[in-house]
Amino acid sequence: WDSNKGMKVKEVQSHDSRINCISSSFSSSNLLATAGKDKKINLNDFRIRNPVVNSFFGHTQEICGLKFSNDGNELASGANDNVLKIWDIHSTHTPKWYLPDHLAAVKAISWCPWQKGLLASGGGSDDKTIKTWNTNTGTLIQSVDTGSQVCCLNWSTTSKELISSHGYTENQITVWKYPNMSKVIELKGHTDRVL
Repeated sequence: WDSNKGMKVKEVQSHDSRINCISSSFSSSNLLATAGKDKKINLNDFRIRNPVVNSFFGHTQEICGLKFSNDGNELASGANDNVLKIWDIHSTHTPKWYLPDHLAAVKAISWCPWQKGLLASGGGSDDKTIKTWNTNTGTLIQSVDTGSQVCCLNWSTTSKELISSHGYTENQITVWKYPNMSKVIELKGHTDRVL
């Protein structure tokens, strides 16, 4: 869309079913990643005639989380198959890391803006954990039980903190101090999940 003119610039039909998530790396490579129910991740460059420049396959169920790294060279994907995958967008179609440590769908994904290779992921209602990862080595740094489904994660750009939003059972918003993951504050005013 051209936001100034309020007009559609281009439309692409590159998935066989609904698209659940998108992530852009416009600051580094002009790519838009799309993923969804068809278990496929497409890398799109809308400046060219045929915008799908690469596709990744590897999840066995619907993809519900997708996030480019800050430098645009890696892409993290999570799905209803309870797996987090890290893809090198310049490499083959095989994931760089296959991380099956969650016990439920992985929707919440966030790359740390002040530490390269630090990624946080959150699991659904049968998991309820926030996990932090070193994506340089593919290792789990820590896992914290939040008591509720993890719906969204965002790192602070100004302090070493991580904010999470939740669903069942508490529907809370929590600010965590990193790296010890102690709670700074927990807000419980919502009556349903915070997306």
